Formats: sequence, C-alpha cells, structure tokens
Amino acid sequence: MRQIIIQVPRGQGKQVLTIAQEQQGTNLALMEASNSERALDLVILHVSNRKVEALLSQLEQLPDVQITLLPSGVMALHPPAEQRASLAQRANATVQQVVEQEPSAELVEAIGEHN
Repeated sequence: MRQIIIQVPRGQGKQVLTIAQEQQGTNLALMEASNSERALDLVILHVSNRKVEALLSQLEQLPDVQITLLPSGVMALHPPAEQRASLAQRANATVQQVVEQEPSAELVEAIGEHN
C-alpha cells in the first residue's frame, strides 16, 4: 500500500477523491491549502500497490496536478471504531517485540528482496 499526496487547484479536490474511490483508495482526506502562488486542494490517500499505476494515469489527466508518491510502503488501517484502541495497543506491543529481537536471516533476506 502506498500513501500519495496530491495537490490540485482549489475546487478540483473532489474529482481527485472520486478517482481515488474508483481505485479503491482508503483513508481519503481532502484539505484546503495554499502555496506561495495560489489556493490548492490537498488530498492524501492510500492505495494498493497494484492500483498505483492506474491511479496515477487518471490523476495525470488533471490540469496543474502535483503528485507525491512516498517511496516506502504503508499499512492503512480502518478497523471498526470500537476496536481501534485495542488494535493499536496490540500493534504497538508487536512492533516493540520485533524491535527488541535480532532479525532472523530469513527476515534480512526478505527485506533485501523488497528494497
């Protein structure tokens, strides 16, 4: 999954959201922003690695679009509201366990294959 940040002229953000929804984007956010030159709509979204190319192809059709694709994968979570706190605690505990352990040879090899 990739996080993508899109800047478009103010008023075009909803079109970006529509494109993202067509590509099964998750955790979509639209904000009004500005840079030194003009007012913008800023959209942050997460999309499956398999959908990135199709999404970018559609977004490139928009006028004055600027796209930032983060180079590393992310995990977009959207559990039911009543489960979020316990899932976050379990995820933090798991991450802490992993950080404290020496990486196995298999893990080092797997990471090397994905970089």
